[in-house]
Amino acid sequence: MPDTDFLNIGHNLRMLRKLRGISQAALGQMIGVSGQMIQKYETGQSQVSSKTLHLLAEKLNADIRQFFDGSDGFVDLSEDGETYEVEVDDRIKDLIKVYSQLSNDDKDRLIAMAAVLASLKKDKS
Repeated sequence: MPDTDFLNIGHNLRMLRKLRGISQAALGQMIGVSGQMIQKYETGQSQVSSKTLHLLAEKLNADIRQFFDGSDGFVDLSEDGETYEVEVDDRIKDLIKVYSQLSNDDKDRLIAMAAVLASLKKDKS
């Protein structure tokens, strides 16, 4: 059974990789290992050395703390079978602070405006 610390590192590695739009094979090539090894890191089947972890952070343009729970990490939101992985950064924190101060009606308006912005982005893609 994999160590839970390595499962957490692997989970966060997977999220960072997916957020950057990088395949397991491509990331493996970037650091000199196979895509299968990246998969083993992500599932906690293989332990990531500190040297490899630093290299992964460099290639993913990430702070090493993002691999560990309790840091500025990720929120995994699942709805209707779709999973949304959001990197928690200062903008998200600011948005949460502002959102928490709104009335329920204003929260609904903000969500509606954000949905319109997101649909505009999809239309341009």
